[in-house]
Amino acid sequence: MSVTIEDRYLGDGVYASYDGYHIWLDLRGQNSTTRIALEPAVLNALVLFAAAIDAAQDADRTGAVLIDAIRQIDKATDDPDGEGVTA
Repeated sequence: MSVTIEDRYLGDGVYASYDGYHIWLDLRGQNSTTRIALEPAVLNALVLFAAAIDAAQDADRTGAVLIDAIRQIDKATDDPDGEGVTA
């Protein structure tokens, strides 16, 4: 038994459906539709790509928080110019 899922709106003009093997992405514009079929390996690669973006953004936020904390420590100690911090 194969599961299928009809069009589901994802946002930004993108609709997704599932035919039992491929996930289909349809970009519906005013005058045209572009269709992409993602086989399981490509979908997995896309999910990993999105996870890598999330991890990089988390690292950026964590790095910014750490730099800010170090600067706060510098203000309260002997490094008022923040020379010990590089961004």
